[in-house]
Order: sequence, then C-alpha cells, then structure tokens
Amino acid sequence: MNVFKLSTVLAGAAMAFTLSSTAHADEELKNLKVIQVENEKALDKIMQGMSKGLGVKCVACHVKGKWDKDDVAAKDDGRKFFEATVGVADQAKRDAALAALLPVLKLQKAKNAAGIWAAVDKLKRKAADPAAPAPTPPPAAPAAPAPVPGK
Repeated sequence: MNVFKLSTVLAGAAMAFTLSSTAHADEELKNLKVIQVENEKALDKIMQGMSKGLGVKCVACHVKGKWDKDDVAAKDDGRKFFEATVGVADQAKRDAALAALLPVLKLQKAKNAAGIWAAVDKLKRKAADPAAPAPTPPPAAPAAPAPVPGK
C-alpha cells in the first residue's frame, strides 16, 4: 500500500472515530439512578478512580461494553454505596459503607481508600424525581399495652 492510500485510510478512520465519539458523547448518560455527572468523560474518570481505589476491574460491577445494564448484582451494591457516601461528610458512615461493599466484591480491603474518597467527592447526588412516588415510611412500632389497673 502506498503512502497516499495509507494516509487516506488513516484519515478516514480518524474522522469516523471522531464522529462516533462526538455522537456518543452527546447521548444522555443512561441508568444513572443515584449520581449525576456533567458528561461521559467525567463519569469515566470517576469510575476509573473507583476501580483503581478498590483494586478491581470495571466488570466487577458492570457488563463490559454495556455499562447501563443491571446484569451484575454488585452494581446495586455500588448504588447503595454511593447513596451512603455521596455528599456525606461523616467519615465513620463512609467507612461503614465501604466496609459493606468490600465483601460483595470479594475484597478484604480497598487498595487505595483515599482514591475512592477522591472519586466519591467528585460526584453529586441525583436530585429526586418529583414525579416519583414518595418512599413508603417504615411501619410504626406497635404501641405498648396499657397498664392494667390494680396489677
């Protein structure tokens, strides 16, 4: 293949990649139930920080190439972790949430907890959907029986 043909092929591939990346970046991020981020690039950077901090690969919580799918059970545990840590200043509560997540991922400890907290601190909690039904409050505790007079 001569240089002209090679450069034409490479230029076409680069343009196709750029167009597909632009189209992909403009798509709405799907299936973010707990957190919100500005764009896919920011989400990728934060999730890479989580992955490195935990010492796991992305597939510990996600289906490779289908990041919006809920087919990996640990993904729901990750959501619970984010619910308990995003925007929370109480380090004891954050540490408890991390301690609950680790066994789900079959980990004894995080590889770099500081990296996890740096990633979490870049996240924002997703605003509640006003159209969503309000959560059902837990049932009230049964009333104590009234004392019987004369006993």
